[in-house]
Amino acid sequence: MISDVKNSRQSLYSYFILILYILFYLFFALFDGVITGPDSPGYIHMSFTREPVYPLLLAFFRLFTEENYLFCTVVFQSCLAAFSGWALSHWLIKHFRISPPFGLLIFFCPIATSLLCRFAAGRASMFSNSILSEGITVSLYLLFMLYLFRFLTENSRRCFYGAAFVSFLLIGTRKQMLVTLLLLCMALLYRHCRRQITLRSLLTGVAAALLLTVCILGGFRLLDGTYNYVLRGKFTGHSSSNRFLTTMVFYNARPGDADYIRDPQIRQLFLAIYDICDEKGSLGSHAGSGWRNEVDHFGNHYDHIQIDTMWPMILQYAKETLAGADSTSLDLESDRINRVIIRSILPHQIPKLLRTLWNNFLSGLAHTVAGNRPALVNYSIFIYAAYLFLTLRLFYTIRRQPISPQPPLIRDALLVSCWVLLGILGNVGLVSAVIFCQNRYTIYNMPLFYMAGVILLYCNLLILRHRPGTK
Repeated sequence: MISDVKNSRQSLYSYFILILYILFYLFFALFDGVITGPDSPGYIHMSFTREPVYPLLLAFFRLFTEENYLFCTVVFQSCLAAFSGWALSHWLIKHFRISPPFGLLIFFCPIATSLLCRFAAGRASMFSNSILSEGITVSLYLLFMLYLFRFLTENSRRCFYGAAFVSFLLIGTRKQMLVTLLLLCMALLYRHCRRQITLRSLLTGVAAALLLTVCILGGFRLLDGTYNYVLRGKFTGHSSSNRFLTTMVFYNARPGDADYIRDPQIRQLFLAIYDICDEKGSLGSHAGSGWRNEVDHFGNHYDHIQIDTMWPMILQYAKETLAGADSTSLDLESDRINRVIIRSILPHQIPKLLRTLWNNFLSGLAHTVAGNRPALVNYSIFIYAAYLFLTLRLFYTIRRQPISPQPPLIRDALLVSCWVLLGILGNVGLVSAVIFCQNRYTIYNMPLFYMAGVILLYCNLLILRHRPGTK
């Protein structure tokens, strides 16, 4: 009876928090309204360069109101942000039996991340208010991780299917979200091999991961192709996915790299783009010495290379080559030119690319938990060290003290901690390989990192309290 009353109070308290979540995000939806950016028109006008899910969401709301559909989208995104942040927090608190003070910290993490974007970051707006794919992907990523955690800890088949479906939606919204497929495949391998690593369990896990990959990526290609067939009359995937790699190639290029391109016209185009970028000081050869100078230079000049120079010149070349062609054909021709440049030069730039990747990776790690300003970098080192220390201490405890209090919860805390770290490493690694790391691309794991950190701290304190000789 007492337990039922306690659970009822906890449920009422949690639903009260949900109401506060909804009021918080709806307040900023009304106060800030619709926030658009340079990328917003591409989604609004269903550009061939964009993945299909977010433009389809905008089109869905446009069916109901031509004038206010963007505001309706913002309201939807705000409600989604409120529910996803609350749902993940609610499950973590309930599953790990977190005490109220620590529970409040977990509930506050998603809101704190949104407040950081609104008041401390340079963009000065929350993603839930933005007409950008992050308006839904940040929230969907939290839902994905909720399903993933439940699959890992409860072996719930329903949660596995939920995670797979959300992963499909995320990949259909941003290609960066391929990291969710990686995390889900690794979870499958863990579930098959957690009791004992044998050849049979390993092969079964790999086969299941491959089948999952084929289903999700095949479903995405079908959605992408059907979407473009309906809009453009061609069953093809969206364009411009490779221009990010081309930008990396130009950033690390030297004039002699043009000799690797066999097509004389594309070779001349490459040199023309190179000369303009070199004159503007946008190439890696103009970066100062030192990690910070290299990171700042790359981030400051990435858009100058791609948006201001490379992409317009390649598109203009495509127009001259295919006179009178429609926009879809021009985009596809631009993709072909990018492929020629990448295949010709990229293999000869591996050492330079690895250096750029490493710099980006370190910057992305700092951005995920704070930022890459000098003081914040030092803080990032400290907070990662603390996170790893708490994780390793739990691992040591469960290895050395199998009869420690609540061993299943200690094991589950380790799973949450490890998969959050895998998510950070996978996301930052993927982003670092193709673009410069900034808040927009690394924000996904910030609330998760601190929520997992609170759980790690709570479990470590729980172990200390139950140590022999401790009252």
